[in-house]
Amino acid sequence: MEANATVLRGDDCGYAEFTASVDVLITRRHTYDQVTGFDLWPCAGNRVVMFNSRPIALSHGPGIQLHASSEPPADLLRRLSSEGSSMPTWMLAR
Repeated sequence: MEANATVLRGDDCGYAEFTASVDVLITRRHTYDQVTGFDLWPCAGNRVVMFNSRPIALSHGPGIQLHASSEPPADLLRRLSSEGSSMPTWMLAR
């Protein structure tokens, strides 16, 4: 049985509430590559920082605030804090 077999179609399992509660989402390249194949950008309205050490063409469009960073995580968090990030920051990684 798949883990999501009991989830009703259209149920986001609390994802919208979660993303509304954070200021910045941090992700890795692999997760970014997966979500770019979705019909809708799942992080609309959130600032997203993607860890990436190689050049990449970032998606742009309504509600997309996407930035790439090769900074060590501690440095990135310090920078985000200095830029005014006051709500929790979450890392989405696979």
